[in-house]
Amino acid sequence: MKKVFIVIVMWISIISSSSGQSNFVFPDDWTGKYEGDMYLHYPTANRIDTVHVDFELEALETSNKWSSIMTYNSAKYGERIKNYIIIKPDSLDHMVYQLDEQDGIIIDQNFIDDTFYSSFTVAGMYITSRMRRIEGGIEYEVITSKEEKTRSTKNRSENPEEVFVVDSYPPYTIQRVLFSKVH
Repeated sequence: MKKVFIVIVMWISIISSSSGQSNFVFPDDWTGKYEGDMYLHYPTANRIDTVHVDFELEALETSNKWSSIMTYNSAKYGERIKNYIIIKPDSLDHMVYQLDEQDGIIIDQNFIDDTFYSSFTVAGMYITSRMRRIEGGIEYEVITSKEEKTRSTKNRSENPEEVFVVDSYPPYTIQRVLFSKVH
């Protein structure tokens, strides 16, 4: 267990030391209108579908709240609109935000180095999302994994206290879009 702790501390140190100053300021450098094509991949296949997505992020009149609207335009499935609210609660750490889906579901997000990260489960799937502000746009990626693990393995160690189990949940789908700023 001691080795696990050391590895985690080293990983955090590397991440902390490699993360420089933020290039963009949220929300000032994020708000606006964006568009791009989302690609859907399965690990066993190349790209299986493409959907055009419009994304708009705008400040709301209430402080610490922003409208986050993604409109998916698919020839196969029609138009789908995801109208969410990003909230920065004063009561939470400065890096913690919430994504309010406006239907009772609220997802916690961390904001680190120009990037929103979230992880949650729904309908038997683990979902991890990442939205990062880059020069000229935003990268958005969603990775899903089935809740059933495919493999459990243990490390080898002469000290029983240093043995731990690792469960594997490989990606099931990957959705990725590079949004270009249009306004």
